[in-house]
Amino acid sequence: MERYEEARFRRNIDAALQSIRTILDHTKNPCYPEDVPHRYEDKFLLAEFLTRTATVAVLQGLGALGLSSEGLAKLLAWSRIHPVTLRFTAEERCKFLREETRQEESTQQHTIEKRSLQGGNTTTTAKIITTVKEYFWSFEFSYELVAYQGNHLETQVLRRRSGQLELRTSARTAPRPESVIRPPLDVNLSWLLGQIDGEQRASFSIDRTDPACHTPRRNPPVESALEALRALASWCSLVHSYFLRDLFPVHTEHSLDLSAISAEGVFVPVVPVFEMTHEAVGERSAAYAGSFLEEQQRSLTNRFAQIAKIFPQEGLITSADAALLVTLLHLIEVAQHHADGVDYIEAMLRNQLIAAIGKELTPADFSAYMNFHQRKLFRPEHRPLPFSVTIRRPEHSPEGVLSIEATQGGITAPICTSCARSEARSPMYFPLDAATRVPFLGERYLHGWIAYQFSGQQSLTLNLVARARQFSSFLLLVGRIASADTFEPRHGIILQNKDLLKIPLLLEPIPTPKEFRDAKTSLKTEQKQKARAIRAMKLESKHFSVCIGQKKTKH
Repeated sequence: MERYEEARFRRNIDAALQSIRTILDHTKNPCYPEDVPHRYEDKFLLAEFLTRTATVAVLQGLGALGLSSEGLAKLLAWSRIHPVTLRFTAEERCKFLREETRQEESTQQHTIEKRSLQGGNTTTTAKIITTVKEYFWSFEFSYELVAYQGNHLETQVLRRRSGQLELRTSARTAPRPESVIRPPLDVNLSWLLGQIDGEQRASFSIDRTDPACHTPRRNPPVESALEALRALASWCSLVHSYFLRDLFPVHTEHSLDLSAISAEGVFVPVVPVFEMTHEAVGERSAAYAGSFLEEQQRSLTNRFAQIAKIFPQEGLITSADAALLVTLLHLIEVAQHHADGVDYIEAMLRNQLIAAIGKELTPADFSAYMNFHQRKLFRPEHRPLPFSVTIRRPEHSPEGVLSIEATQGGITAPICTSCARSEARSPMYFPLDAATRVPFLGERYLHGWIAYQFSGQQSLTLNLVARARQFSSFLLLVGRIASADTFEPRHGIILQNKDLLKIPLLLEPIPTPKEFRDAKTSLKTEQKQKARAIRAMKLESKHFSVCIGQKKTKH
């Protein structure tokens, strides 16, 4: 199936609305849901209406493929115990019949003039006759569409057909392989049958209280529906491809119009519409389902009648085969319309939210939103502040500025961090070489930062920026905290006299505790211990650290 495209979706809905206005009475006026005032609950009702209608529409399509009411009841009974699978199988065989020889007379005449000894001329007209050998082959085919439960405990045949065609070649080379058994094409019908109650009515619903239910589109029931219908559409496409690419090309000597095999004119009942009414618009829209499904059945029957006038009843390409392919194409459209319908609900919800806010939110907007509320929720000493640190010695003017800046969407600003400050009670050390360690004291700050990122958007670009003022200088070391008293510098520089340093920061994300716990669940004991040890090492030694030192010059 194709991804949601608004232009295609609106073309389909506009065409459907024209048909709908001919089957509903004049008192009803269905419209685009976005054009009708409604509640948030109505969006859930619309998603349920679309999925229930798609379920029944698929069952009616399977009925056109040969599934009777009794057969559906049997499949429903099976589905309560075992999974139910729909399978398409096909076989082909080709064998030599005979060799025939015939005389083929050329359509061109050749004139031959002869001169006799007495001086007269005679004219003779001749034709070329060619002996042609032809070889005849018997091509036999058969296909079957069945539903079965579990591991083939019992099967229900929906359709079965076999036929024969005589092929002719100019050489004794088989036009087709001697025997071909096509791989079976299967699709699971368990989800579809699970939405039908004991009275053969669709009973799909969305649990609004489920923590995994985020919107009318993003919830487990709708995701399951999309997955099942997507699998069915893929199966229909594969079966359709077998007929048009493998079976029908065998018959080369025919004058049939294969372009007539299309679902054009067949009404797809999966239409997301609301009606302007004082009642709950979502419930009123659900009342359209009966009329829509009746129109689907009527238009499908009419399409079959048209097909019967174009294709013969016997042969390799028959009206029954064409009707089968039309049904498959229609089922693909049903699945596509359902996916477009629920995606439209999500797009409508998104557009309405943007209209209510006044703009499309970005991670920068969300960060600003969090900073605004954190100023209200936290005490002044705990509020996140921009990471922009003034570098200065006691009782001296500032010598520079150190900041971490984030760039996204062309906007650059310091990140806001929560900070804890402490006085050094014992020195820390950083190594100059393998034998020399330098102790240092001073104030220590621990910063925490939460990065916000939306899926599908470009990630943040972080830079460590250091600026030195005129006639000032300081030492900047960048590294990590290896232990409680050890700082491991990776890079160092002396900045002075209006120097500007900008270092890109490449962050290495560490899995959250829940992600780590879920990932190691199925590991064996030794692997779990190793994973915990490596995670502990990362948590203890991956803290990005900066050390700023005073640089003194002796005169």
